[in-house]
Amino acid sequence: MPSWKTIRSAVGQLWLVFLAGLLCLGVVEGALRLKSRWGEQRGYRVTQPNGLVTLEPALDTLIRGSTGELIHFKTNHEGFASENHAVVAATGTKRIAFLGNSFTQGTDVDYEKKMTTLIQRLYPKTSDGQKVEIMNFAIGGYSIVEQMVLYNEYVRKYRPAAVILVSYVGYDFSTNLRFLPEQKIILEGDIQALTAATVKQATDAFTKQQQTLKNRLVATFEVVRFLIRLTQENQTLNTAAVNLGLLKQPFSEQAANYLTDIWAYFNPNSAPHREVMEFTAATIKRLQSQITRDGASFGLVLIPSYWQVNEKYIAQLKAKHIPLQLDLPNTTLKKQLNNALPILDLSTPIYRALNTERTPIFIKDIGHFTEQGNSLAAEQIVEFLKANEFQLRLKRPGKN
Repeated sequence: MPSWKTIRSAVGQLWLVFLAGLLCLGVVEGALRLKSRWGEQRGYRVTQPNGLVTLEPALDTLIRGSTGELIHFKTNHEGFASENHAVVAATGTKRIAFLGNSFTQGTDVDYEKKMTTLIQRLYPKTSDGQKVEIMNFAIGGYSIVEQMVLYNEYVRKYRPAAVILVSYVGYDFSTNLRFLPEQKIILEGDIQALTAATVKQATDAFTKQQQTLKNRLVATFEVVRFLIRLTQENQTLNTAAVNLGLLKQPFSEQAANYLTDIWAYFNPNSAPHREVMEFTAATIKRLQSQITRDGASFGLVLIPSYWQVNEKYIAQLKAKHIPLQLDLPNTTLKKQLNNALPILDLSTPIYRALNTERTPIFIKDIGHFTEQGNSLAAEQIVEFLKANEFQLRLKRPGKN
C-alpha cells in the first residue's frame, strides 16, 4: 500500500498538471481573443434615451476596423454614418433614405468609400435635373424589425421621396427569429406604437431562452468556439459529438433556433424555416405600407451571403453533401412580396465579379464588403434607381 508521502506527492503532481493545463488554456484563450478582436471595429455604439442603439454622434476620426487597419469613421449629429440633414429638404431635392445593417452602414471601409457615399457621388441628380440627397440610417446588427422602429423614430420626419431597405438576406432571417413571439403586434398592431421597448422586451426574452450552460460557454470563451469549429471540420469528430448530444447537426431543422445565418438556406419544408421566412417578408410588407402611407416610395436591395456566390465555398459544401438551396432566401422573399415593389438582387453581379473577374468583394474571414464590394454595390444600386425613377417617385410625372 502506497505511503502517505507517496500519495501526497502524486496529488501534488496532479495539481501541478492541472494548473499547467489551466494556464495553457488561459494562454490559448487570450491568444484567440487577441486574434479575433484585434482592432475590431467597436462602432462607438450608444443607447439613446428612446432605447434604440445608434452610433456616437458627431464623430470624425480614425478607428481600427476588423482587419486592424485604420479607417475614416464619421457620423452626423444624430449618430448615423451620414451627413447632417435639415429636417425640411431644399426645393427641387429628392431625398433617398437607406435602411440596413453593417453593409449599408459601411463597416470596415473609409467613410468616403462606403456604398451610400459613392451613390451620392454617382447619382447627384435625377434624369429630370432634380438634386438627389442620400441619407444613410443603417446600423450594424439591426434586424428589419428594429429598422422599422428606427424609421418611425428618425427617418419619417425628413419626408424622403424614397426609402431603400438593403437586406443581407440570411442574416435578416436569423435576427428576426427573436421576434417571432411578438409577430402579432408587429404585423397587426399600430406600427407607430411599436417602440424600442417592445424590441428590447422581445430580444431580452429570446436571450434568456438561449442562456443554457452550453450556450453561455460558447458565448463566453473563444477556445470553446475554436474547438467547436475544429470538431465540425472533421466529419468523424462531428458525428461523434452529435451522437453524444454535444453538438447539433448543422443545416438541420434541429438547428433552426440557433442564431446562425446559414440555416436559412436549408430545408424550405421545415415549419421553423417557413415561419421565419414568411414573417420576414410580412415585416417588409408592413414597413412598406407605413412608408407608402407617409407619401414615400419603397424599394428593396438584396445582398447575398458570401457562401451563396463564392464558387470555392460552394464546392466545399457540395463535397460534404450538404443539401443547401443557395437562392432560397432570395426566391422566398421575391415570391412572398410578389412584385409589390422594385427589387434589386445583387447575387448575379457579385457572383460574376467574384468568380469570373476574381474581384475581392468580401473581406476575407470577416464577410463585410471590401472597397471593391462597396463600389460594385453602389454602381448597381444607382442603375437600379435610375431604371425605377418613376416607380420610386424620384422623377416628376410627364418628364422624359
